[in-house]
Parts: sequence; structure tokens; C-alpha cells
Amino acid sequence: ILTTPIFAAGRAVVWRKGARHVATMPKLKVAVVAGSYGKTTTKNLIYDMVRFSYKTQLIGGNINTTTGIAQWVLKNLEQTTELLIVEMDAYHPGEIAASCRITPPDISVLTSIGDQHLLRFGSQKAITRGLAEVFTSVKPNGLRLCGSKTAAMLGETGMASDVRIVDEPT
Repeated sequence: ILTTPIFAAGRAVVWRKGARHVATMPKLKVAVVAGSYGKTTTKNLIYDMVRFSYKTQLIGGNINTTTGIAQWVLKNLEQTTELLIVEMDAYHPGEIAASCRITPPDISVLTSIGDQHLLRFGSQKAITRGLAEVFTSVKPNGLRLCGSKTAAMLGETGMASDVRIVDEPT
């Protein structure tokens, strides 16, 4: 209980430093991938599709929390990078929005909305709202991508505006 404010202050400092570092790179484009499942696979697929066309970095492994993203950016993000691909996860409402303040997305991908985080969030509606932060935090004129099932779930909560639906051909 006594150390909670100290750790929170420390995290906030790291988050601000990470955001400032990204802000020094005005030409950097950021693609963010969030969802209940499929994040790592999608992140790696995007990387494999663009890495020969753009100087691309991705945050490797399963580093997908706000603090992990900020620490990675501070240690690894190169000034010559044109595209950064970031995976984001949510352990509570507001976490994806906080991560997006560090790496503001030009492109947001929401892979899925499942019930994997039901214990964390308490309801399916809360999970949907938490994951939808990847869309509400995208830069103006940014691209929002998801599948039709995910868009339908977003639509039930009124959060499906300006979403491009990308599905596999049937």
C-alpha cells in the first residue's frame, strides 16, 4: 500500500519519456495491433509484409503493456525508423489509451473481441470499450481496421464509426 504511489509515479515518468522520444520523430508512422487474441501473429504478419519497403521496427515478443512499450521505445527505437509496429494489451480500462499516448497510432488494427479478459473487466461491454480504445486513440485521419464480427460487436456499443472492415474472402 505504501509503495503504490511511488511505483505509479515511476511508471508515469517512464511513460512521459517514451512519449517524448516518439514525438521527436515526426515522420514516424505507428501501426498498433490490439485484441483479445491474434495480436502477435498479426503484428508479425504486418512486419513481414512491409519490412523490405520501409525501415521498420516492431516491439518483439509479447511486450504489450504500457510500461513495457515505453521502456522498449526508450531503449530500442531508432531515429531512422519509418514504421513502428506495436502490440497492445489491456489489463484494465484506459490501458490501451495510455499506451497510445506513448505511440500514437496512424493505423489501428483490432483483431478480435473475446471473453478472455472477463475477470479483468467484469463484462463483455467493458472489454469491448477497453479494446476499442485503439480506435478512439488513433490520430486524425488514421486508419481503423477490423473484421466484420468485431465491427458488429463495436456497433452494438456505438463505437463502429469510421472502421474499415477487412475480412478474408469466403
